[in-house]
Amino acid sequence: MPDEFYKHLANNIDDGAKSVLATMKHTRIEPAYRNRKFIVYEMVNRIPEKLATLAIMDFVCDDEEGCSTQIEWLETGDIVTVGHRTRPIRR
Repeated sequence: MPDEFYKHLANNIDDGAKSVLATMKHTRIEPAYRNRKFIVYEMVNRIPEKLATLAIMDFVCDDEEGCSTQIEWLETGDIVTVGHRTRPIRR
């Protein structure tokens, strides 16, 4: 179940990431699929202030490279790939 998986992740991250997670007011897991849009906002004096609109562009997952998601900032057109690698990056 998503809540159990979230608790597992939260209990198995390093202390620095835990402290960042603790500062977040909204940690509910949301399903993501291609072309889904998310509005990112910050509450300022009880009024939401929009920071960005994000769109999920693509998912990639394989045994060799791990899993990643491409996210586009719609205001700027910038695309960022985030994810987890199963193997360390070799330099």
